[in-house]
Amino acid sequence: MANRANKMPDRDMGPMSDQNPNFLNLTGTGLNDASNRNDFGRDIDVARDVVNGTHEFRSESIWINNAGDRMTVTVDTRGSLNGKERDKAIDRLRQKLVQALPRYSFDIRER
Repeated sequence: MANRANKMPDRDMGPMSDQNPNFLNLTGTGLNDASNRNDFGRDIDVARDVVNGTHEFRSESIWINNAGDRMTVTVDTRGSLNGKERDKAIDRLRQKLVQALPRYSFDIRER
């Protein structure tokens, strides 16, 4: 081994975390990882972006229940909407949320 001509380390060696199978696999745990791991924090951020992307509503609080299948979204109305307009706007918001996060059922509460 000491008599190698190129003195370059082996290129086959991976990072140290790949050497021990007892180490935890931490890929997919960071905010910028592009993994398919289900992350509630990321889902809440997506829901917040969807709500804030509308002209009618601003997000207040967003919660996911313990089972992980229901999201409660509390919104504040921007401007004034009468009953019919408000109901249509909430329906549009629900459709956008379901399209962005289809694994949840949504409970939209107006503040």
